[in-house]
Amino acid sequence: MPYKIYDEPIYEVESINLLKNIANGKSIRDEMEETIKKCPVNAIRAQIEPLFEKAIALEAYVKEHMVLDDTSTFLLKKWESASSYAPIEVIYFYDLMTRAGIYNKAVPILFPFNDGLLEDSWSFKDIELNIPPPSISNSQFFRLVNNVKLTKDEKLDVLQLYHDFDLYRTHTHQLLKQTEALIKSKLHVYESDIYDSTKFVEEQLITQTALTYKNIIDISLNDNKLYHIYPSLYDINGFMLTDIFFVDPYIVIGVGALKLRNILDNVSVGEENATQFLKCLSEGSKQSILKYLKYEPLYGGQLAEKLGCSSANVSQHMSSLLQLGVVHMKKENNRVYFHLNKDIISQYFDTAKNLFI
Repeated sequence: MPYKIYDEPIYEVESINLLKNIANGKSIRDEMEETIKKCPVNAIRAQIEPLFEKAIALEAYVKEHMVLDDTSTFLLKKWESASSYAPIEVIYFYDLMTRAGIYNKAVPILFPFNDGLLEDSWSFKDIELNIPPPSISNSQFFRLVNNVKLTKDEKLDVLQLYHDFDLYRTHTHQLLKQTEALIKSKLHVYESDIYDSTKFVEEQLITQTALTYKNIIDISLNDNKLYHIYPSLYDINGFMLTDIFFVDPYIVIGVGALKLRNILDNVSVGEENATQFLKCLSEGSKQSILKYLKYEPLYGGQLAEKLGCSSANVSQHMSSLLQLGVVHMKKENNRVYFHLNKDIISQYFDTAKNLFI
């Protein structure tokens, strides 16, 4: 089973995650407070705050030392709301494609909106067969854009990105390079955290030939692909697996994710989690995801197609469902499928019932 564990993060991913929060006026501190709210035990703050302390300090350091020109500020403004178009992420996806010799700016521009937009030129079947996307002419691109349910201003943003793509890319690289340098200067602060995280991963791979943990992760790596496993310094509670045919699959695990999970497992959070689960049921997309998974496991692309949204949106919804344990990931036939944890859902309903009866 080929794999490689790194003691440094993917700096582009770290930079994008950090910049996205800055652009939206959010902070990793918000995630910390949300985590603490789930715990009815007051003393839990003293255990959780130290895990977020370094990420909060890193965020503050980057904010303080960033130097933004007008174009960089413009790029960040595109992230001001969850529905905003994000040129920086588009550029990153495009760069991944170019490393595999694929030069097609139309695909990453359209992909965030709805994978199905490309169905007539690059279907899910093509992706499964590792067929690279074809060239898309200007007229094809404009026709596909017209099929997207966007406002007039949003369509103008898309067309501007397409027209000025090289300029956007130049400024995106400058912004990411500056952020990467700032993050690298603080790498030494995370040495012990990276060591603890990679040690756990190494033990899992040696003893189980898989990454399995607490009904969240169940990924067998027995498919002869070379897996690259990285720590995340900023998204300390994150877990991400990316398996795109034109690059080797990579896994990113937050350096505090395992410690945080152990802390939460030792605290009675049943009632709060049951309340959070009921909130999920009140959100249309999350409820639909759970309904689809009731009948069969599905991977991200299939869910995006059924929901009529982007894979990025599916990932956002899945984050909270995974944290609650009502969904878990399992790698099957070279794909990561989402499975429903019906036993845990039943437990939440029982707990919720006891709150009112």
